[in-house]
Amino acid sequence: MTVIQYLCALLLISSSLPALLWMVTAEGLKVSQWPPSLTVVRGQSANMSCQFEATSYGVDWFKRDGVKKVRIPNSAGQTSLVITEVCTEDAGVYYCEVNVLHRDPELGNGTELIVLVPPSTPQLLLQVPSENPTGQWALLCVTGGFHPKHLTLTWIGKNAEDSSHHFVGHSCTLHPALPQVDQSLGQSGAKISIPIWREDCFQLTNSSRNGTSVYLVSVLYLPPRLSVKSRVTYTCSVQNHPALDSALTASFSWDAAPNEVIGCLNILKICVLCGIALVSCIAALTSLCMKKGTLNPKHGNKGENNGPSVERKQRI
Repeated sequence: MTVIQYLCALLLISSSLPALLWMVTAEGLKVSQWPPSLTVVRGQSANMSCQFEATSYGVDWFKRDGVKKVRIPNSAGQTSLVITEVCTEDAGVYYCEVNVLHRDPELGNGTELIVLVPPSTPQLLLQVPSENPTGQWALLCVTGGFHPKHLTLTWIGKNAEDSSHHFVGHSCTLHPALPQVDQSLGQSGAKISIPIWREDCFQLTNSSRNGTSVYLVSVLYLPPRLSVKSRVTYTCSVQNHPALDSALTASFSWDAAPNEVIGCLNILKICVLCGIALVSCIAALTSLCMKKGTLNPKHGNKGENNGPSVERKQRI
């Protein structure tokens, strides 16, 4: 081998050496993500990281959307991904992709982002029968805006006489087999007009320009008011949702009907008092008139002449 051939062979080997070294490094590359699962409440920040060993690399972040990979903007070259003010649309599985020379991209094990949205404070609506006002009244407990769609509504009654608490009605849990009702709540969504329902529990769907909202409604049928002897306070409790640290509650007091006999006696008592007051006024006026007559008597008697006497002289 001549010197020229030796130099050419040495040059060829030296030019391919970095590629061989990169191949060895890439074959041993392991990409891992932390944490495997991340749960945050809507509005908070989510932070996930990509870990690997390489001196020269490129990193991209993707979100798996079905079979497609959606690239996260402004994430190139970042080993950590921070999502501020998380919303429900951000929920999903995120992957970091590491690109090394002469190797296919390596993906991390993925991080599942779970976004929680707490339910709204329950709203109580008193349902009065329109056709028969003396019929059975119902109390509706409504809550919505929560994610994931899993929570429970329960009713607790408290009697004013013995201050005892007891569960009333049925527990209401949102599940796919629950009866569904579609209704538009308008822009404010403050009022919910619902016809009389015989179900103890159903879900209400409101479709608007901002999307579809799901409400869970629990129905408690109140006892006839005439049968209520003392005040009963009914409390609706929202619980068993992962975004809640404590239960949300709303209360309604069902007072006893006024006693009609007592009402009649009160009216009679008022009439008697008014009569006594009227008689007293008449007696007072009569006495006043009699006193005025005594203070102003009539002077002089018939046949009496109390005037000055005049002596008349008889003419001769």
